[in-house]
Amino acid sequence: MNEKNAGGAAGKGLIAKFLALAAPYWRSEEKGMAWALLLTISALNIAMVYCNVLLNQWNADFFNALQQRDWGRFLQLLQVFAALAFGFIGCAVLMSYLTSMLNLRWRRWLTDFYLGQWLDGRAYCLLELKSYGTDNPDQRIAEDLKALTATSLNLGFELIRNLATLACFVGILWQLSGPLSLARIGWNVSLPGYLVWVSLAYALLGSGLMHALGRRLSRINMEGERREADFRYAAVRLREHAQEVALSGGEDVERSALNRRFQAICANWRLLIAAEWRLNGARAGYAQLAVIFPMLVCAPGYFAGKLALGGLMQAISAFAQVQGALSWMVNAYEILASWKANIERLSSFQLAAQQAQQELAHSRISRRPGDEIRLSAVDMSLPDGQALLQGIHLQASAGERIVIKGASGSGKSALLKALAGIWPWGSGTITLPADKVMFLPQRPYLPIGTLREAISYPAASNAFTTVQQTFVLSQCRLGHLTPQLDENCNWSARLSAGEQQRLALARALLHRPQWLLLDEATSALDVPNQRHCYALLRTELPHSTIISVSHRPEVDACHDRIWQIGDYSLGPSIDAAILSRGRGQAADGAVSIR
Repeated sequence: MNEKNAGGAAGKGLIAKFLALAAPYWRSEEKGMAWALLLTISALNIAMVYCNVLLNQWNADFFNALQQRDWGRFLQLLQVFAALAFGFIGCAVLMSYLTSMLNLRWRRWLTDFYLGQWLDGRAYCLLELKSYGTDNPDQRIAEDLKALTATSLNLGFELIRNLATLACFVGILWQLSGPLSLARIGWNVSLPGYLVWVSLAYALLGSGLMHALGRRLSRINMEGERREADFRYAAVRLREHAQEVALSGGEDVERSALNRRFQAICANWRLLIAAEWRLNGARAGYAQLAVIFPMLVCAPGYFAGKLALGGLMQAISAFAQVQGALSWMVNAYEILASWKANIERLSSFQLAAQQAQQELAHSRISRRPGDEIRLSAVDMSLPDGQALLQGIHLQASAGERIVIKGASGSGKSALLKALAGIWPWGSGTITLPADKVMFLPQRPYLPIGTLREAISYPAASNAFTTVQQTFVLSQCRLGHLTPQLDENCNWSARLSAGEQQRLALARALLHRPQWLLLDEATSALDVPNQRHCYALLRTELPHSTIISVSHRPEVDACHDRIWQIGDYSLGPSIDAAILSRGRGQAADGAVSIR
């Protein structure tokens, strides 16, 4: 495929991607208001072009009045100008307001839509577990959607305005320019409407030059956004783990890592500066030449007596309007390059979210409702396809207390993720109760907000009374936090790891799930506090099934049965066993996992 065809195919692909991103809103429940605003703004743009047409005719009359020294006509034309100017300003102000309203409504709807793409089906979780060819989804939703709506509307309305300008002023310029005889250069030909052809040639030359100098801008912009996001993400991670870094004395390492990311930004920035320097230089030359060029091409008709002063000024104005409309790509090239990068990033994010949702929806691990937890012939693998666990047959009945033991990396946490429905890589059947199931991870999620919101999560902060919240805090030995229930802060940074885990336990006591799965959820607690927490679960949730993942031997005594996952560090082909035993009794059975 030659370069021309490749460019055409890329352009069609870009338009198809843009339509795929934009179309859902224009077919949504808000389509009535959206189309009404769009048509109104388009009509205002055309009205502004019509004002320019009237001003173009006003130019001819005004300069003819000056040439004829007609004072009365001069004053009359000033009044006409005031009316046209106020009409133009009114259209411009109303258009700006309505465009901002449409931009806000479109962005609000798209943000909700793409948050759904990210969160529905738990795609956001898989995007962190496996690479799908996209990065920084938070930036895609926060920054790229903002840029997409604003830039698309501005470019779209500018295109409408320029097309209307071209349609109106080409006829005017054609009439004013008349034919051009080429007999002086040996050609016995008369070129009608020569100013139209000159303006077209001038704009095509400028557009071609802009494309040649700026064709790399889109790729540079896209790479720059990625590097900026990486730098920002690293800084956010440093803030979130400030205490851990400080305790490790890792400031120099973090500074070095941040500097490396920023140097990558600077390297890309230098490429952007070089590209913009060439582009801006060419654009400045093009713009300056456009000031004098219409006069040069219209002057022969004036000096030949074919144009009066008013006709000359009208022709110059019409030429500038046509040339400006045809030069839209020249003036908007950088914006178009940035717009293209926005579309590419959002398309890659949308595709990645859809792939993650499909992978979860079409997992070969089937899930069925039941009155117990049962795993039948479950095989599990890593996201890259490497085998993790094979031939799992497990059962947990209501009210049981079970601890999962095994070497680090043997698949214990992955097993809980499969139960939660966020680990699609594998096969087999998982039966899970329809009753309330709750998971407590090793590092609980504490939303930024009040402590009342953190302890009630994922329910609303008013789902439980202050008495209930205060009671469970005291039960979990967090009574000192009671006066801070309505204090708003980042609790993940303020509380110690042990306090966070006890707060998560208090959350479980409030929600009272029938099935509670803990993944190293007491790993940060000392033995007395750990024993106290498991005793609370037994007394406060006596009928709930508790399944824990833990490396600590003290946890064994808090459970009735042990599922032992063998050491898979030697590879998935090594036989392993799950041993099931009653508390204080010898193992009474083994199930082979291959």
